[in-house]
Amino acid sequence: MSPGGISRLPQSEAIAFLVRFAGAPPENQSLYWRGPVFGSFDGRTWSPLLRRLASQPPLSIDADPASAIDYTVTLEPSQRDWLFALEMPASLPQDVDLRPRATNEGQLLAGRLITARTRYEARSFTRFSFGLNESELSLRNWLALPAGFNPRALQFAADLRARLDATGSTADRTGRDVRIVEAVLDHFRSGGFRYTLEPPLLGRDSVDEFLFDTRLGYCEHYASAFVVLMRAMDVPARVVTGYQGGEMNPVDGFLTVRQSDAHAWTEVWLAGRGWTRIDPTSVVAPVRIEQGLRELARQSSGGPLFTIGSNAGVSWARVIQRLRFNWEALENSWNQWVLSYSAQQQMSLLDRLGFTPDWRVLGILLALSVSIVATVLAIVSLRHRVHRDPLAELEARFRTRLEHDGIQCQATDGLRALRGRLADELAPASRSEAEAILQLLERWRYSPASANVPPAAIRRLRGRVRRFRARFAQ
Repeated sequence: MSPGGISRLPQSEAIAFLVRFAGAPPENQSLYWRGPVFGSFDGRTWSPLLRRLASQPPLSIDADPASAIDYTVTLEPSQRDWLFALEMPASLPQDVDLRPRATNEGQLLAGRLITARTRYEARSFTRFSFGLNESELSLRNWLALPAGFNPRALQFAADLRARLDATGSTADRTGRDVRIVEAVLDHFRSGGFRYTLEPPLLGRDSVDEFLFDTRLGYCEHYASAFVVLMRAMDVPARVVTGYQGGEMNPVDGFLTVRQSDAHAWTEVWLAGRGWTRIDPTSVVAPVRIEQGLRELARQSSGGPLFTIGSNAGVSWARVIQRLRFNWEALENSWNQWVLSYSAQQQMSLLDRLGFTPDWRVLGILLALSVSIVATVLAIVSLRHRVHRDPLAELEARFRTRLEHDGIQCQATDGLRALRGRLADELAPASRSEAEAILQLLERWRYSPASANVPPAAIRRLRGRVRRFRARFAQ
């Protein structure tokens, strides 16, 4: 992971994996999909721990059984051996073909590369602690920093540590480390930092430049800087990467996790608590974690993911989103069906349908089916929908009635201006009826309660407009 590496992924709407929960899905801020864990830093790039001062103890998880969540992951081919799971996996997926295993850092790996779409069932705990079996020696694996890099960050950490030690007891290691974590997070929160999908390029001392010059960054900038500061103050820390959040497809109920949901966060080791997730992005851009990147981009008035400048643009964006939901649900339905049947079962089905059972026929049938359904969905999603406003129709009909009777109605005349003109031109009886009609139209069309006008009242008003005849003053 290097500065700017993950920030390129938000440009991609490609699907990383889909998730179907057995029950209600967790809140967005709990959707951390754990991937590679990085512990070695060369001053610019983070990589998996290369040199261990001591062997890592086996993964040990203490979890609240009531927080267990069951779900199914459909993973797109990645040419990697990574298996993504919600933090924290309760067990290995029961899939002999995958030959899954868990690293000591809590990442799930397959025994082979994921070269084809793969589905597996998983269970995770959302309330847990782990890493309590770390030793002082094994924790030193997560304290190393390269010499000669980021001197300003190291000096800032030394000054901050000195201030904290001067104002509080250092006997309680947990309390001391918690105060260090909170102090750095508060620095991010109040130090003029901003979250951006287009961070500026950084040089050799990337953490220094981010912390003291640009103060603009994406998730990997905050995660990298946070871990460097933690290690500089003798708090074991590491970078965790993966995905955060996802987008629920209302058509089929699957959570879609895209490459644009790629994320980096951190873990610090606290005595008595073990490895604890700390996400610095959450204090700079809480909307990104609580509601997702799309909502953050929308509130930021566009960005690389969204460029909408008019009501028409918003309308088309919704149409396109609806069409995309339908298309992805259709594609996913087919993929789930294919994954549910072995090659032999698929060929037997074709044989029963009267087709020669080979893969070429299967491909032709798939292409025809997808084309037909996609055409139907496009017609349904893109067809012009007319939203009738009965009150607007009544106003237009009343203006037409007045013009038919010889009263010119300017398009710029509001209902009150029109009422004032009629007061001078109509006979008392016609004037009274016209004023009553215009008052009802004004009250019903432009008041907050306009959506709750009873249909019967609109029908009565329609009748009054139909019967109205202008009688002029003598």
